[in-house]
Amino acid sequence: MYERAIAKVNIDLSSHPLPMRPKSFGKEYEFPEEVGNIPSLHLGNWLLKLAAWRGYTIRLLSQVEMEFTIMDDTFNAKVTKQLAMISDKRITKDQAVGKVLAEADDAQLKVKVIEKHGQLVSLKRLLEIYTIQFEAVSREISRRGIESKLVQQGVNE
Repeated sequence: MYERAIAKVNIDLSSHPLPMRPKSFGKEYEFPEEVGNIPSLHLGNWLLKLAAWRGYTIRLLSQVEMEFTIMDDTFNAKVTKQLAMISDKRITKDQAVGKVLAEADDAQLKVKVIEKHGQLVSLKRLLEIYTIQFEAVSREISRRGIESKLVQQGVNE
């Protein structure tokens, strides 16, 4: 059921230009501790790499977030349906979840929801790392630009 919705969204998304996986994506790297000591050329390279990694991570994040939302909504709809089918109105939502989880397919769906949620959290943290580092490099480039202008004007000699 949810697979069809995911496939439909993927078809819709495929009509948009999406960033490809950068060649260096997924490889460990050492981010410089002293950004101020990096030569300007290397700063530009860091900025471009981090931008590419951020763009691709956002692509991955959007995919996982979409799948998580569809799967979670599907599971929650099953719980709501279970609650509606039970004549005993004293049953709690947790008890209805238990009844839904008694079905093997629904239990598998819940496992997939949990896994997608884990992927979602991980990708958000990864994006945060790239963003923090991107901003550090960007600030250093801006600082150097301002410093260069001040030197040209004879203010900071």
